[in-house]
Amino acid sequence: MLQDRSPLTRRQTFAVGIGLAIGSSVLPQRWFKSHPHAVTVERDAWPMEQHDPARTGYAGSETGPTREPAVAWQTELGEEQLTRRKLISSGEQIYVTSHHSLTAVDAIEGERQWQLTRLGTLPWGGEQLSTGVSPVLGNGQLFVGANDLYAVNPANGNAQWEYETTSLDEMLRVGNTMYISYGDVLAAVDASSGLERWKAETRLHPKAYAQGQLVGSIGYDGVFGAVDAASGSVEWTREIKRNDAYRIGPCVTNETVYYGTGPLYALDLTDGSTLWTHSLATAGAELKPVSDGTTVYLAVGETNRVLALDASTGDIRWSRKQEAITTGSAPALTEETLYVGLKHGVVAFDTATGAERFLVRKSEAASIQNSPIVVGDTLYVMLDGTLFALTDE
Repeated sequence: MLQDRSPLTRRQTFAVGIGLAIGSSVLPQRWFKSHPHAVTVERDAWPMEQHDPARTGYAGSETGPTREPAVAWQTELGEEQLTRRKLISSGEQIYVTSHHSLTAVDAIEGERQWQLTRLGTLPWGGEQLSTGVSPVLGNGQLFVGANDLYAVNPANGNAQWEYETTSLDEMLRVGNTMYISYGDVLAAVDASSGLERWKAETRLHPKAYAQGQLVGSIGYDGVFGAVDAASGSVEWTREIKRNDAYRIGPCVTNETVYYGTGPLYALDLTDGSTLWTHSLATAGAELKPVSDGTTVYLAVGETNRVLALDASTGDIRWSRKQEAITTGSAPALTEETLYVGLKHGVVAFDTATGAERFLVRKSEAASIQNSPIVVGDTLYVMLDGTLFALTDE
C-alpha cells in the first residue's frame, strides 16, 4: 500500500537550521564530522549508480539469474515520457527515480511503499522534485539530488536535512561524506548532519572515487581530472575529447581510470598519464564502463557492440554484436554474468566467454535508458514505466 510521507518536525527543522548556520564556525569539528573515507558496500544491496563509489558496476558477491529468468513480480510505476529512470536498492526496497518522482518499492512483493513528487524540510511547501542524478543510499539515509541536496528517511521519505545549492548537477557518497557539484563549486558535506566539510571552486563533477581522490570532468570543455577528496585541491588534469560529459562516466579499479567516448582511455590514477587507449570506431559513444579489476566491459549502443577488454592492456577478450543497446546506460556485473540493458529488455552474457546466457523482451515501447541492477539472486530492470524483478526459474 502506498504510504503518505509526513513533514519534518519543527524541532528537527530548527536543529538542522541552527547546525547549518553555526556548525563550521563555532562547533568543534569532531561534533559533526565523521570519517569521510570509509568505503564499504553491504552485500545484497546496490546503494548507488554503478554499485560503488569507484563506479565499477561489479557486485561479485551477488549471483543474479544465469538462465532464462522468470518474472518474480512486476509493478507499474506510470509513464513519464522521455525520462531516464534510475534504480538503487537497500536489499529490502528498490528506489526508482524519474525526472519528477522518487518511488520506493518493496523488493520481495513489488508493492509501492511511498512516492515523493515534492521535497522540503518545512511542514509546508517544498520544491517540485526535479532531478537528473541517481539517488544514493548510506548510513541509514537516502540522499536525493534536486535543486538542493536532501537526506530523507528511506523507510518513509521524510526529509531529515537540506543542503542548499544553486542547482545540483552531480553527487557521490564516499563513507560518511557526500560530494556534490553545482556551478563551479565542488562541496563535501557530512552525510549525518548535512554540515559542510569544505568547498572549492574546482568545476569538477565528482563522478568516481578511489584511493583518496575524486575523478571526473572539469567544466564542459574537454578537461578531465582528479582532486584530493580531503581538501578539494586539484591533483592533475587532462585534455580528453568527449561528446557529453553528463552522460558518460569513469570506472576505477587497481589505480586505473577507464574513461572516454571513443577511444576509451586507461589513465593512471596517480598522475593522469595514459596507460593505453582502445578505439571504438566512434567518437561520440555514451560510455559507462564496468570492471571486476581484470576485465573492462563496455556496452556501446552507437556501434551495437558489447566488448570485454583486458584491463591491463586494452586487448579484446571477446566482442559480441547486440542490437538495441540503450545509450548512456551502465551494465551490471557479477562474477559470472554481465547484464546489458536493451530498449525492450535485457541480455546476459557469460563474463569469461561472451556466450549469451539469455535474452528477454518485456516491453513494446522503447526505453531511452536501461541500467539493470543485481541484488542477491534477483535482477531488477525498468522498462517503459514497469519495474521487473527477474529470477532463475
